[in-house]
Amino acid sequence: MPDGTVGTYAQPRTVHVMEEPRRPPSREPEGARNLHRLRWIGLLLPVAFVWAFEILRFLVLDQTYTGDNAHLIAATLMAGAVVVFAVGMAYFLDRAQRQLVAQNKDLSVTHAVSSAVRGGLSLPELMTQALEQAVEQTGRWPGPSTWTCPRMV
Repeated sequence: MPDGTVGTYAQPRTVHVMEEPRRPPSREPEGARNLHRLRWIGLLLPVAFVWAFEILRFLVLDQTYTGDNAHLIAATLMAGAVVVFAVGMAYFLDRAQRQLVAQNKDLSVTHAVSSAVRGGLSLPELMTQALEQAVEQTGRWPGPSTWTCPRMV
């Protein structure tokens, strides 16, 4: 203070901010979440497309073309859209299946190792059994990998 006296300071106040409760992370594997999304996409996207296509047909095709020509163009466009949709769904279903199969292999190896640990085996027997299970489940032999590094010039 200017007059040389010591002043008192207010205690800092603590402000508590209410946070939104966070959802716990999903325990569903990514492949299962993708399948759930695909189920909704497979239901809603075709319905939305049919409505949009009918509006387009009514406003554009029926006004521009007559009779059979409009029907032929509409059928061709609809068939093309069905093929594109089916190919897209098949791609995403295959991807989800690969993710689920990979996770299943990982879980099988983990289960085999935990079963071996609970079996009360000695360490060398335990390692041998775990290695055999890992090779059997994954189809790959674990070991060192050789990597080459490009030369820096």
